[in-house]
Amino acid sequence: MAFMIPLLDATIDRRGPPPRIIQRLSELPDFAWAVSRLTPPPDPLSALGELAEIGARLYLHDAGRHPLVLLHAVTGPAAVYLFAARASLELRSAAFAFMWQAVAAWAAAFSRGLSDETFSATVEPWDEIIDLSVDSGDDHAIKFTEACHRMEGIRPSPVFRAAASDWVHRLIDTRAWSSEQLVNVGIRTRLSESVASTT
Repeated sequence: MAFMIPLLDATIDRRGPPPRIIQRLSELPDFAWAVSRLTPPPDPLSALGELAEIGARLYLHDAGRHPLVLLHAVTGPAAVYLFAARASLELRSAAFAFMWQAVAAWAAAFSRGLSDETFSATVEPWDEIIDLSVDSGDDHAIKFTEACHRMEGIRPSPVFRAAASDWVHRLIDTRAWSSEQLVNVGIRTRLSESVASTT
């Protein structure tokens, strides 16, 4: 699956509400064209699994900058997979197309794109990651861990466990941080220009 799309300028302040940042993709005339060039896959379910793996790689590549937004590049395809697995081929194809657009938008607005850089695989057992996610009480940790664990079973790749482990430990390591500090490193986002939120 090709993933060559134009990216927003790196100097743009991305601490504001994510929808407002994504709206700036309208400033990139080539974005819609690039997204539309993806050929519909013959197997949308397999393509959703691949898209989730791409999302995990995007997350790991930019976890130090925008982890909260980019974890949705995994949870989104994982959620759509549940629906698509029980849908007709026509609906599967449509669901994949919309999910591809969403992941492309998150990537273009909040990532530096895919990279050939290696990531550190984790030997931390899934049981420990799951327990830490539940103990954290963080909704995103729970849904991200579930999505990564399930997608690894569908499309085996070490990136899923590495991504889930990274997020939960990132939360643990920053528990004492202020809301503003968390916004600055992308663990929280602002839903408005003046209020920081975990959602």
